[in-house]
Amino acid sequence: MSGIAGARWAPRPAADGAWRWSVELPLRVAGYDIDVAGVVNNAVYVRWFEDLRTIWMARFVSMTASFFLSVFKVQLSPFSRLI
Repeated sequence: MSGIAGARWAPRPAADGAWRWSVELPLRVAGYDIDVAGVVNNAVYVRWFEDLRTIWMARFVSMTASFFLSVFKVQLSPFSRLI
């Protein structure tokens, strides 16, 4: 499965009538996600889309395939040294 708690997969009808897989991920908007105008910061949306992309890849793309397709994302710790 996805490995992320709360992620739900379900087939849904698309606009063209075909059934396609859909994922739902409950999101919590924290106080630090909102600016002084009461609007969610754009960077937060990017983080949410990245979470959904990670769920999608975990379900449909194997680690080996993603490496060979050059879509494997390497995350580095801030304490890592780049050589």
